[in-house]
Amino acid sequence: MPAAFWGQPQRKGRRSEDEALHAVMVDTLLARQGGPEGLPSVMLRKGMRFFAVQHHRGGVLWLRLCEQSVSLAFTSMSLGGLEVTEKDDLWVQAEGWKIRQVPDETFAAGEAAEVLITEGVAAGSFAPCIVERDGAVPGTYDIEVPQADQLFNDVPPEYLRKRAEL
Repeated sequence: MPAAFWGQPQRKGRRSEDEALHAVMVDTLLARQGGPEGLPSVMLRKGMRFFAVQHHRGGVLWLRLCEQSVSLAFTSMSLGGLEVTEKDDLWVQAEGWKIRQVPDETFAAGEAAEVLITEGVAAGSFAPCIVERDGAVPGTYDIEVPQADQLFNDVPPEYLRKRAEL
């Protein structure tokens, strides 16, 4: 059974699956062990991140989770990653409203962006923010959220999006 940890998932094992996408859970659901016909066995929580390969089975899009490990870089439950070993063989149905692919967008210091609110009554909506600099953890950003008058460190890019042009 895989263990949930906090941090950015890192792929390991066979690298032949170059078509793997980086995804994040936007809702909670059960992953199936042993394929789409397997028994639901592992709870994937909102905010959990993972690498997976797309498979079409019976006209339904499924994601097979890649072997991956998770660094212990974050302490927030909303930034959870999932450790998966080769023997786990976990699958999730790729319903658009439950899983989204993480964008490969990058941000520059001083750039206006929007950050996903993960807790409270506004959870699921976005708030304006300013990217201050690259975070201490590689691939993350330190941002300022003017509405909250607060600086947030090491925010993963999947929680950020480009601010829409007006």
